[in-house]
Amino acid sequence: MQKYIRKCVISIPLTLILFSILIFTVSCSTIKTAKPVSGEITSLPSDLTSSEAISEYYFIAAQVSAWNGDIPRAIKEYKKAIEYNPKSADLHYGLARLYMTNGEPAMALIEAEMALILSPDDIEIIKLLSEIYASQGNVEKAAEGYDKIIELNPKDKDNYLKLSIIYVEAKQFDKGIDVLKRYLKIDPKSPDIYFYIGKIEIYRNNYDQAEDYFIKVLKYDPEYESAIAALGLLYEDRGDYESAAKKYISILKKYPGNNLLRNRLAKIYILLNRLEDAVAEFKKMELYGSEKDEIGTKMGLIYFEIEKYKEAIDEFEPVLTNDPTNDKVQYYLAICLTKIEENDRALEEFRKIPETSEYFSNSAFQIAYILQDKGDYDGAIKEINRALKLEPENANLYHILSNLYLNKKEYAKSIKSIEKSVNLDPESINHLFYYGAVLERSGNQKKSIDVMKKVIERDPENADALNYLGYTYADMGINLDEAEMLIIKALTLEPDDGYIVDSLGWVYYKKGRYADALREIKRALTLSPDDPMINEHLGDVKYRLGMNDDEVLSIYQKSLEMDLKSYLDHQIETLKKKIEYLKEGKKIDDLI
Repeated sequence: MQKYIRKCVISIPLTLILFSILIFTVSCSTIKTAKPVSGEITSLPSDLTSSEAISEYYFIAAQVSAWNGDIPRAIKEYKKAIEYNPKSADLHYGLARLYMTNGEPAMALIEAEMALILSPDDIEIIKLLSEIYASQGNVEKAAEGYDKIIELNPKDKDNYLKLSIIYVEAKQFDKGIDVLKRYLKIDPKSPDIYFYIGKIEIYRNNYDQAEDYFIKVLKYDPEYESAIAALGLLYEDRGDYESAAKKYISILKKYPGNNLLRNRLAKIYILLNRLEDAVAEFKKMELYGSEKDEIGTKMGLIYFEIEKYKEAIDEFEPVLTNDPTNDKVQYYLAICLTKIEENDRALEEFRKIPETSEYFSNSAFQIAYILQDKGDYDGAIKEINRALKLEPENANLYHILSNLYLNKKEYAKSIKSIEKSVNLDPESINHLFYYGAVLERSGNQKKSIDVMKKVIERDPENADALNYLGYTYADMGINLDEAEMLIIKALTLEPDDGYIVDSLGWVYYKKGRYADALREIKRALTLSPDDPMINEHLGDVKYRLGMNDDEVLSIYQKSLEMDLKSYLDHQIETLKKKIEYLKEGKKIDDLI
């Protein structure tokens, strides 16, 4: 400790000098770093006769032990030094410091208090005591110490800041600000003080006051970067991204290599949907030393967001060349490939993602989707089951599996899978709704109705459930007034949904209100022109209205040529019979 050394350099015995030389010098046959003294000191050199000299001897030994990281041994040697010089404030102070380093604040407090008794006005000792009190949560005693330091040295700004921090850490924000305002009486133009008051106001969620203080900082120091950045963050938090961007730009003009700030600016541009500007900032970050792969990843993700998939691929591919294990980039590259309909290559990329990756289950879903689109339901099911082995509690995977089985018309397996989803995630309205839909598709209308009622009970404004229940009633020819009310409510929530409009038309059809049915079904076709069921409904209504059979036949034939994936087998057979009967000149009243 320098203070002690300055007081003790006079009249050091020869043995002590030699001891120091042995420690701090090396001969040609030794390594170039000083070795710690090995073992505890059991005897003293014979020429150490005075207590002060022996104390100095142990002090230097303690310093060497501390420098070599042997704190417990250094503490023992400090204690021996104090034994021979108990009235040295510096030794008690040094031992207190070591106790703090060793995580023994109670012992540190004893030594620091002893040091203060021996040297009552020593600012360093008072500071140490305050640190110890603060670490023990004794804010009052810690503050008392810094008040005394300020009294001894009233113009030292750092002491006001440290006292303020003690109050702030104890959430005594008013006292923290009061301390700083005391210093403003000495220096009313101190930008540092205004800045820290602004920070405290942010802790208190007083953002308007914080802004005022940060602006005051810039009044006295227009280039105070921390205040400019703080204002930028403040504007960000408020959602005033344009103002935040201006602040960051002003700093970057002076410090163009500040990539942390440039990264924030790029993110603001993303929030402002100024994605080209964000890309430009990321390119500048690369110029100023940021990792090329990191920038390539960020730029690729931005291009992905703005649907420039080929540009995103151009950014992702070099990143993967440098680091083939980057699963995040691998995943987004594969997604981009699906967007440009390079599905075969996308499959290759998705399959490279390891089972240990957080993107694995999503990749399995994407693979399943591609395979399903190819008509390979078995392959898709295999992928989802592979993911389920790793994530057996993933309700969403069971939901997807249920959908795949439904497309294969394996209703029992579809029901079993969606029941698993509902059990794993009972709060999910989505799983419950789909459960009801699968039950209806499997022919279990009664249970489907019960489930849809539960959905509506939990989510009264679920337009899909309202429509599904209303249409089910209409198709069964029951509860038609209730069906009409349910569907009208669904339409108030989703007025431009072609399927819901068709449901209303179908209720009118079942009620015999054919003109109203025709009006609604025509409107439904303007919203969803490629749906085969809505087209078939149009044919049914026109037949009931006595339209020309050839016109009705043409509508049915058009419906049959559409994608009938959503049709059940018996529905397809009924549609074919309508066409067959009309071609033969037969009536189709029993089929509609």
